[in-house]
Amino acid sequence: MRIRRARRPRAVLVTVCALAVAVGVVSHTPSTSHGGYGQLVVAPTSQGMVGPWSDAAARERVLLIHRNTPLFQVNRRCRCVALTFDDGPGPYTARIVATLRSLNAPATFFEIGRQVAPYRSLVARMAKWGFVIGDHTWNHPDLVFQSPSQINTQIASTSKAISRATGQPVVLMRPPYGAQNTRVRTLAGRQGMLSVLWSVDPRDWAMPGTQAIISGVVWKAYSGSIILLHDGGGYRGETFAALAPIVRGLRARGLRVVTIPQMLEMGPPLPIPHARKPIPVAPAA
Repeated sequence: MRIRRARRPRAVLVTVCALAVAVGVVSHTPSTSHGGYGQLVVAPTSQGMVGPWSDAAARERVLLIHRNTPLFQVNRRCRCVALTFDDGPGPYTARIVATLRSLNAPATFFEIGRQVAPYRSLVARMAKWGFVIGDHTWNHPDLVFQSPSQINTQIASTSKAISRATGQPVVLMRPPYGAQNTRVRTLAGRQGMLSVLWSVDPRDWAMPGTQAIISGVVWKAYSGSIILLHDGGGYRGETFAALAPIVRGLRARGLRVVTIPQMLEMGPPLPIPHARKPIPVAPAA
């Protein structure tokens, strides 16, 4: 009896361990359909790979609910953060993308329309690899001081340039400087876009030093944070050097790095505080 009692738990333990290993292998097996991101759930569609929003109906529901509210973070229960990059594409974009791919870290890029054409092949590959491409206007003006016609043109021309390069619809827009109001959000919403801001800004554009950028993200981010970084608009060597330590540091804290669409699938957006002051960012070069 003792032998049988001793062997049964071992048999159960072996079975449980085998199942755990099998599940682990399945859940962490990279998928070649989206550039090797084992963490992404990306399905090919006629419009390309758009992450959790491959379902057009799901995308429309998210946009319909949150279209008139600027997104700056989501519910903290998601245990995730979103890395976002502004003012590209530029000379540092390819290096930043290569680093993110090597780390299996997806990200969202908000691009300036007039800069898309010179980097069209790179932008197309980024979308194919599972990165999300958003609209950052044509030439980076403060939209609050633009007329409705100018706002529409800034957004529409950029969206068109990105869609031509990627073959995908553009559904995210980040207003330059974070400057937005009801008119800007409404006009963007009418073009089918969600306005995206941020909750963590290490001010990498001011070139405070690599370590300052790392600390400004790793120790200030929390579950649900949207992190603002830059791949264009000037010298971005410090941002590039800080990127790998940032991703590793966030993961060491138990935070998963995701795209904005993935984040919205994991938790509901939180309303932006009315007392929130504009966050200073440098104009694009």
